[in-house]
Amino acid sequence: MSELVFQIADDIDADKLAHVASKAIYEIPSTTNQWQITSKDGLDNWDASDNSDPEAYCVINNLFKNTYIHELINRWPEYYNWRIMGLNIRHIYSVHRDGNITPENDGSYTITFSKRIHIPIITNPECFLIYFPDLEKPRLTEGEHRIITYYMKEGHAYSMDASNSFHTATNLSNQSSRYHLIGETLERKNVKQ
Repeated sequence: MSELVFQIADDIDADKLAHVASKAIYEIPSTTNQWQITSKDGLDNWDASDNSDPEAYCVINNLFKNTYIHELINRWPEYYNWRIMGLNIRHIYSVHRDGNITPENDGSYTITFSKRIHIPIITNPECFLIYFPDLEKPRLTEGEHRIITYYMKEGHAYSMDASNSFHTATNLSNQSSRYHLIGETLERKNVKQ
């Protein structure tokens, strides 16, 4: 695909995944259109992630123990903070870049890089990621801008670099919402000035 998104599996049972995920999507109310699949304690805390310590969200919630989602999480143990993220009809996320830069007391700083795994649950060709590889700030200026789009198909899993380029996701469909099972892993690098 590119240096930003890689297909890492093409053997995901999309029907089985959608059936198990529907337990959260259709039965558990959410004000954020996100459902935590892993939490700090596994006690079905659906809105628990505050993103301050994503590595702590590694215990599968009780509702999903011994299910196909649990099997997928075990298949990729390097990822944590697993959640289902929904994107409603005719919606788009803000343009953003994941990860951060944290100043340290010794004058150095720590760069946190974020990698995500995306496993589409329910999607359609009008739902896609948009990368802005040349954008230095999260806003467009006058003139032309290069963009890269990716459509992630059901039945596949993808690894994506979420910190090197600004990006967003959009759902242009007027027919159905889009849902992905997402996990993340972080890499930290200390840089001296």
